[in-house]
Amino acid sequence: MSEEIEKPNKTKNILVMFSGGLDSTTALYKLLKETNNNIYVHHIILKDTSNRWKSELDTSRDIVKYLKNIRPFDYSESTVEVQLNSEDPKGGSRHDDNSTVLFIANQICLVESYKRIDYIVISELECEQDKSTKDYATDMIDVMHKRKWSVKKPKIYDPLKEFNNNKCTIDKDIINKIKNYVLSNLITQETPIDLITNQLFINIICTKRKMYQYLPQGLQNKIVYCRTPNNNNKCNNCFNCLLYENIV
Repeated sequence: MSEEIEKPNKTKNILVMFSGGLDSTTALYKLLKETNNNIYVHHIILKDTSNRWKSELDTSRDIVKYLKNIRPFDYSESTVEVQLNSEDPKGGSRHDDNSTVLFIANQICLVESYKRIDYIVISELECEQDKSTKDYATDMIDVMHKRKWSVKKPKIYDPLKEFNNNKCTIDKDIINKIKNYVLSNLITQETPIDLITNQLFINIICTKRKMYQYLPQGLQNKIVYCRTPNNNNKCNNCFNCLLYENIV
């Protein structure tokens, strides 16, 4: 579960897992602009069967360069090559990504313990998570830090909470189109169908619109979201392209 920052007047060490997408860009921009916390930023070059890692890497480096004009912060990268979803033309799910992100984030806290990380930011929207998803992150931290008494155990922090929004104007046909795409392409037998509601997609779009509007234009033009880009050009066919047509 996401925690509030304890003793907010005291400087904290925050690790931001950064993809170059709207969520992590907004989180990082907000932390740099509105806090004096020590910010550590890490980008994972996640090489799977898609080529989106190239576009995410180029975008992440470009955004990091832009954001360092606000104030200095530590930036690092790692490479993970996972060719386990060769039958999936979409290159796997975000659940694959999140498991890897949580593992690497915890490894940074353990191996680079001198950073004394207080909080990890993984930039997942509240409206996109059910209870099991929220608990997974804290459970993973507990497991990886078990009996590591000399290492500070971090907590999950969500700087995007204030953007939660469920009221904006969206055409009903657009919501139905997005929902039908998900039901036809992105669910498994284990997917809790009752969670795939029109209101879910209204919450996601309204929240992401609010985040997008918070960013300066220089950042708005840099974010990446396509799941199957071709030479850094969006495909206009994947779920993210369909969703972001109604956000940006």
